[in-house]
Amino acid sequence: MVEKKKKIVILGGGYGGVECTRKLEEYFKNDDDVEMVLISEDNFLLFTPMLPQAAAGMLATRDIVMPIRTIIKKTIFYEGRVKNIDPHGKIVNLWGTDERRGVSIHYDFLVVSLGSETNFFGMSDVEKYAYTMKTLNDAMTVRNRVIDMLEQAENESNPILKESLLTFVIVGGGFAGIETAGELMDLLLDASKYYPRIDKSDIKVMVLEALPNILPGFDEKLAKFAHNLLTNTGLKLD
Repeated sequence: MVEKKKKIVILGGGYGGVECTRKLEEYFKNDDDVEMVLISEDNFLLFTPMLPQAAAGMLATRDIVMPIRTIIKKTIFYEGRVKNIDPHGKIVNLWGTDERRGVSIHYDFLVVSLGSETNFFGMSDVEKYAYTMKTLNDAMTVRNRVIDMLEQAENESNPILKESLLTFVIVGGGFAGIETAGELMDLLLDASKYYPRIDKSDIKVMVLEALPNILPGFDEKLAKFAHNLLTNTGLKLD
């Protein structure tokens, strides 16, 4: 009787999932009795620290993604979203789409590396109305929204409405928030030269941070340097 292959299923195509897959491939490269499956909603690995640059147009989207199929070697890849996990039956169920049916995948060993979610700290209004910066689509949505605000403000005659259209607020003064604010400010200042009715002084970018200082966890001198540098460009840090 032929012994059934052991199947390792990895959920998540981010850094954790892809690196885990690569390590397992290396470890089991000469073992034909082990089968590996990687499941991810996207078929590319996204370099998330560069999302603000993509949102600002400093980098093309293709510069911050790498197709997963070019990274893995012997692993079977499924592009899909996890519907549920049956730990008793050792089955992962994937949602279907209009074009394809759902899939059920058996596993002997399961690695869950599905990443994190944005923490809104219980602020439901922020969760409902704010834009997030977690995915490639988020970056493009923010960019399009910023340009749309410039277009509306250019022809707005009411000064109060114009001010609201040109005020941008970033919630969170950590690394991601500060980098997003800086890139956003650069985008706005660079693009404003094409809008003759918008003065650079009309543009306001604000960062809201619950803690006393931005970049919590960083060296105090470095955080202070970043604070001074950003305020000199016109950013408001509260």
